[in-house]
Amino acid sequence: MYSSVGNLLYSRVKENSDKVFIICNKKEYTYSKFYSLCTSTAFHLINTLNVRQGETISICFENNINFLISYFACLMSGIKVVTINPDLSTREIDYIVENSNSKLTLDSSYNIKSSDGELQISNIKIVYEILLVGLGPT
Repeated sequence: MYSSVGNLLYSRVKENSDKVFIICNKKEYTYSKFYSLCTSTAFHLINTLNVRQGETISICFENNINFLISYFACLMSGIKVVTINPDLSTREIDYIVENSNSKLTLDSSYNIKSSDGELQISNIKIVYEILLVGLGPT
């Protein structure tokens, strides 16, 4: 039995480091590459965006690798995550975010919106440079 999703993933990384974990848009990600991207993203959520264990954030991505990395980063960090379908209307998305008490929202246009509605440009670059740079060749 594993105490968290992060512990489960870590145990799989130790056993299968160089094996393919997931294929997304015809690109292969090994266990170790995926885990590295998740831990880097988790680090920046905690240390740059000041999201704390037990707090809630929303993620609004299409089904792609950025969704998975963000989702697992939250689970590994003890951050509650509300997933939002990006095909919903702006009104519906705003309703979900407001009623979930999300501290911030990561969205598919690579924006990070804080709960006070202000866009945090410097933080966008930091988190998504990890994602985009990390998505180079495996």
